[in-house]
Amino acid sequence: MDQNPLNDSHSHHALLNKDYHSIPQLSQTERELLAEYQRLVRNLDQLSAQIDRLTTVPTPQILETLRNLEAKTSLVFTLLKASVYSIFMQKAQPEDQMSYSESAY
Repeated sequence: MDQNPLNDSHSHHALLNKDYHSIPQLSQTERELLAEYQRLVRNLDQLSAQIDRLTTVPTPQILETLRNLEAKTSLVFTLLKASVYSIFMQKAQPEDQMSYSESAY
């Protein structure tokens, strides 16, 4: 049998909730390092749970969602290009008018 205490979910939970700042035998650096490891493990647990949720979604549903996202992204990109073009045209227009009015004199 596996005797690794980290494989036991109760031990895992206990290690994540342990307050290392209250252990006087540890140096400040050790306390901070252990607290950082706790945060890392929590983040990895959350990531693992999110990946589990994502892998349970059927592939066709993911593909349809990505198609919708691609269409929306394409629309936003087109609108952005049109806005940038409009800004350039508005800035160029006064210069063209000045050139025209100077040549009229």
